[in-house]
Amino acid sequence: MKAIIDKDGRLSIERAGRMKKQYCMTSNNMSQCGDWCPLFGEPDLTVTYKYIRLCHKTVLDLDTIIDERK
Repeated sequence: MKAIIDKDGRLSIERAGRMKKQYCMTSNNMSQCGDWCPLFGEPDLTVTYKYIRLCHKTVLDLDTIIDERK
């Protein structure tokens, strides 16, 4: 499974072979999940497995995390 944080900080995760934008589950306005949220954790690329911590979930066992932010 692959995750991408685009240049604007928006998160997409590969599901069923396609990259799909992830939306906030705590917001009523369906804003996209991204690094502007205080509950969005920085991806950990230093361990054998890669993961991202989000507000209600930790996405584990990612094969690839692409961080396009500068």
